Amino acid sequence: MEKIATGRSPARLLSPAMDVLLRLGEWSRRRHVKASCGPLSDALLRDMGLIRVDVEAALDMPLDQNASDKMMREAMARAGNW
Repeated sequence: MEKIATGRSPARLLSPAMDVLLRLGEWSRRRHVKASCGPLSDALLRDMGLIRVDVEAALDMPLDQNASDKMMREAMARAGNW
């Protein structure tokens, strides 16, 4: 059986599909963050080391970036400054 040269490796063919799946997963996580953090009071967010602007900024990031990581970095940077 002869191999047909397409100029693309199998990994490159799967890459767009994986990109879509990763973005879909990130979108789902953000929906969960919005649903769980949205109704929290500013005092409860502060207890977690966040302010509402941190959550909103993370949710507005492009889907190829992890919003949870951004919120964790913000909380850690603010730790001890309250």
